Amino acid sequence: MSKRVSQRPAEFARLESESGFTPILRELFRSSRHIISVTFVDSQSECIDYCSSLAPYDAKIAGAQLLITLSGIQDEEQRLRHGETFLVHISGDTKELVVCRVGPEHVLAVVLEPESAAPDFFDSLERAIRDLRIESGLERRTAIEALLVGVRRARGWPYAPTSFMEDGIAVDIVGVLGRWVERAADGAELVCFRVRAKGGEELTLVHAPEAGGWTRRGVGIP
Repeated sequence: MSKRVSQRPAEFARLESESGFTPILRELFRSSRHIISVTFVDSQSECIDYCSSLAPYDAKIAGAQLLITLSGIQDEEQRLRHGETFLVHISGDTKELVVCRVGPEHVLAVVLEPESAAPDFFDSLERAIRDLRIESGLERRTAIEALLVGVRRARGWPYAPTSFMEDGIAVDIVGVLGRWVERAADGAELVCFRVRAKGGEELTLVHAPEAGGWTRRGVGIP
């Protein structure tokens, strides 16, 4: 007798009309059968939209609680001058939780089955963040995709990058070669770091503090 593969419950019936965010959240939700709920939340813990196999109330509560978790960690990081926290990943014995900042006023919260946040999940997460930022008006549609970047406290600077996520894989930064500030065409400040990744590649990581996003420039481009 063949073993039956467990299937994730179907998407719970919505109580609200779909928004422009719904297809983005649904694409992330359907990218893995291990995803239980996806919730887009504002800074006041209000649910903007969701896609979930949980009841809507439970999905919204999960999103609000994960926002509180991220905000608490970020407050402590800022107190210690460790820079900004963009993503928190919690592994538990019954659930795996991921919450990440989409912009200054928005976060994306995901509940998964335990031990299921594989590299392809983070690849899908990056795409969802980019599309949510575009739909929210925080970012123009561009061929350059946003990066998830880890940061640390740096001597003489508020923060410096330690790693970045590319194609769902974390790439360690072994050296920060320089830092400078530019202005974008719209006048927004861009903080640039020339770094050396593990393996020897040199590249520039660009942080837009007002938007809360990072991008990279190619090899050999300062």
